[in-house]
Amino acid sequence: MSSLKAISLGIVPIILFAGFLPSITQAKVYGFCELVQLLHYKHGIARADLPNWMCLVRSESSFDTRATHWNSYDGSTDWGLFQINDRYWCDPGNQLPTANVCRVKCSKFLVPNQDEAMKCVRKIYEVHGFEAWAGWKNQCRGRKLDDVKQCF
Repeated sequence: MSSLKAISLGIVPIILFAGFLPSITQAKVYGFCELVQLLHYKHGIARADLPNWMCLVRSESSFDTRATHWNSYDGSTDWGLFQINDRYWCDPGNQLPTANVCRVKCSKFLVPNQDEAMKCVRKIYEVHGFEAWAGWKNQCRGRKLDDVKQCF
């Protein structure tokens, strides 16, 4: 077999694998109205609640699914748009103790598809409401929130 043919055969699997990488590693920074519509139409968040959710996501992650924050006080990390904490809600995959209430790998929160994150967010909200998020308490509670009407 010629060396050119061997090289081209070796490149094909790499190219095929590389084609899958964007779906694995791709992250997304959502636009304001894009996220409003996703939360409302796909995940059923009521219009009246959207300003609080949008403020929460802005304050926690700036709409970036790749956002993570290491908490020095306990060594835990917050993950994704909603900054879901791995001490309680998800498995960081690093052998640190976790309750993993949502029964999901934290890395699932770092991707554009927010289905797993929203399942977990609903559990968090059912238990703690918006009070679970420091960003919401510090930057949203009791303040005038952004209007979402322009997004519909």
